[in-house]
Amino acid sequence: MKRFQAFFFLLLTVSLAFCAGDSRWVNSSFKWRGTGVVCTEVFPLFSDLFRVSYSSPKGSLKITLVDVSDDHKRLADKVVVDSWHQTLPERKEYSGRSKAYLLIEGASAEWQVTVDQYLDTIQEWTLMNSDSKKDVQKPQKKVAVWASEGPSEIEYAPKAVSWRISTKNDDGAPVRVSVMTKEEKPRVLFKGLLRKDNAAATGWIHCSDPVMIKVECAEDSGWSIDVSQPQ
Repeated sequence: MKRFQAFFFLLLTVSLAFCAGDSRWVNSSFKWRGTGVVCTEVFPLFSDLFRVSYSSPKGSLKITLVDVSDDHKRLADKVVVDSWHQTLPERKEYSGRSKAYLLIEGASAEWQVTVDQYLDTIQEWTLMNSDSKKDVQKPQKKVAVWASEGPSEIEYAPKAVSWRISTKNDDGAPVRVSVMTKEEKPRVLFKGLLRKDNAAATGWIHCSDPVMIKVECAEDSGWSIDVSQPQ
């Protein structure tokens, strides 16, 4: 009986090791498309190796990887793409922590960014069934709404560490919406340009301090903004 148990555990160990060694790139684990300055939602990393792929055919792009704690507090920043200042390949590989988000800074041209992870069978299953993955997909609850015409400045005190802003223009006229910190040297957390062919812009804000939301447009241009957070 003991020999059988020893053989069984040996077989189980070998099987798990075989599965763990069967690693592959899990394509487009997370994918974003937009314009301007946008933060992504916090996403989980289940491997020491992942890659950031990007495309911005008509404009330069800067991407910063921000490591965060379990409660989404900012731990460390690392610029992984900076096509303004140097020529980089379209794909970069980096090691990181278990949770992170991207700060994507582009011009008015559209960009596309993906994060792929190099996972074995067990890691891939864990990713697809983890609470962290489900947190990314949780339904959102609206906590603030504004709608008006013309330029405006709105002060907002967030009710969560991470929250999402969604902006729309009513008539297709150009509208620029920016979210900035209220520091002496403000940081731009979001900048979306709404045009006729781009009637909505959405991004995540990872900041619980009061912010300024600035709307730039013609006097008769209509717009709406809503803020939501995970339920």
